[in-house]
Amino acid sequence: MVGKLKVEITVNDRCNLCGICVKLCVTHVYEIVNSKLSIYKEHCIGCKACEVLCPQKAIKITISDEGLEIVKYKPL
Repeated sequence: MVGKLKVEITVNDRCNLCGICVKLCVTHVYEIVNSKLSIYKEHCIGCKACEVLCPQKAIKITISDEGLEIVKYKPL
């Protein structure tokens, strides 16, 4: 498939700003600024590590491949 996955990130009110998502995200999707969680979803690669490892289960990642193009490659 060619294109970019559409990723939606939802953080519910169970989030207690523990910062685990900030520490483990290799693409720096999360940042805590002035006691609020900022989310930069355009950086997300959809690995779901934050969703799986959030101790409060406050994060939900939804991935859609809508709009991606399937490309068939011919062997050389």
